[in-house]
Amino acid sequence: MNVGKTKVVMTTANIDSFIMDGSRIEVVNSFNFLGSTIERTGGCTKEIRRRIGLGKAAMMNLSKIWKDKGISASTKVMLVRALIFPILKYGCESWTVKKKDKEMLMSCELWCWRRLLRISWTERRTNQSILDELGIEPSLMSDIDRQKLRYFGHIMRSDGLEKAIMLGMGEGKRKKGRPRMRWLDEVQELTGLGLGQLKEKVRQRESWRAFINKVDRSHQTVAETRSQQLYY
Repeated sequence: MNVGKTKVVMTTANIDSFIMDGSRIEVVNSFNFLGSTIERTGGCTKEIRRRIGLGKAAMMNLSKIWKDKGISASTKVMLVRALIFPILKYGCESWTVKKKDKEMLMSCELWCWRRLLRISWTERRTNQSILDELGIEPSLMSDIDRQKLRYFGHIMRSDGLEKAIMLGMGEGKRKKGRPRMRWLDEVQELTGLGLGQLKEKVRQRESWRAFINKVDRSHQTVAETRSQQLYY
């Protein structure tokens, strides 16, 4: 164990110092572990913002490709989905995405399409006109939801530690106020099913895949409506 690379993130208590074998270990509010940011509060907003920043940086690093008139727009779209979107979606299976987070991700996707076409925000073009020119529909949030449901099905069909953690309930009472959204709550919101119904659904792989496609199609209309409301 490398004490110099070790950090302490406390989720249930507030402490100022942590000492192990005479060495003081730094107490932090967030920590980057295996490429993902873990927050003290359990939220994912900081990680999503970080992913968006990395995705935009990668998009700008490929400016020569977007400026190349010898490459068709359809090929450039495939390059964005193959090179940029995986950076944005890394670790998305474990995200708990709030409404504001969804808007940031959708805004980032539209920013990528504008960057691809080299269209400045000062041109005051609507998002729908950008999508129509490329002949595509918003797909980033749809991909994230689909990967999340696939991961849920994979975990629920197993009997490992991940399933125990997913279904585990901690002891004690929560504080007053609106309860924090949990990952499992978002899965139930996406599917419109309770936990018992989901357990039955995931048993058959083929039927679960078909159900995911059905959920995906039902959410595409909502995504298209939201994309028209965002300018950047």
